Amino acid sequence: IYKTIEATEKSLMEFINTKNSDVSDLFKDLNLPQNTSKGTRKEIEDYYVEKFKQYTLSSNLISRLQARHDIMQKALGATPPGCSAEDKNLIRRPIKPKQIGRAPILGRPRLFGGKLLDYIQVTQQPIPLIISSCVSAINRLGLHNQGIFRVPGAQVDINQFKEAFEKGEDPLVNITGRDMNSVAGVLKLYFRELKEPLFSRDMFDSFISCINNVFRGLRQLVAL
Repeated sequence: IYKTIEATEKSLMEFINTKNSDVSDLFKDLNLPQNTSKGTRKEIEDYYVEKFKQYTLSSNLISRLQARHDIMQKALGATPPGCSAEDKNLIRRPIKPKQIGRAPILGRPRLFGGKLLDYIQVTQQPIPLIISSCVSAINRLGLHNQGIFRVPGAQVDINQFKEAFEKGEDPLVNITGRDMNSVAGVLKLYFRELKEPLFSRDMFDSFISCINNVFRGLRQLVAL
């Protein structure tokens, strides 16, 4: 492409530098075909511009591919050519998102995301604090709240309650009726994150059988 551009540029410069002092065309019949030099020059100009555009795009493509290659190397942690091992350590690693809450107390199983039976055995609590505290608060202040388990609470409050319960503290001691949706939200979150469901998979068929027996007994009572 570069050689073609050079040849086209040379031809174009010849057209530009040519001295046209011939005025014989002014004395000829106007019906004769006109000189086509202007059309030829226009074609050469268009051809030159098109070739120069192709050359610019192809040259820029190499630079763009090289820049993309360098970015991918940094993202993957690879050492670019000419880069020492010490320079490699300077490449920033992706920052892990900060987790909300703190790690549980050493020796105590996790409350959120753990097993209910393991937590009860270690803490010697027949009912985990989060269940008794949330149920008590809802029973005292939240029974008249419409849609208490349907309307979501404030996520900031729910995260704060979760962190406190995970550390073994009771954040609902001085709770008010305005926070009932957040109390219901942290209780739902606890049951949802249990490693094993409250109604275990092993006992699921037995639970369903009991429900069917209750419905069967109710139908028999209604028939009487």
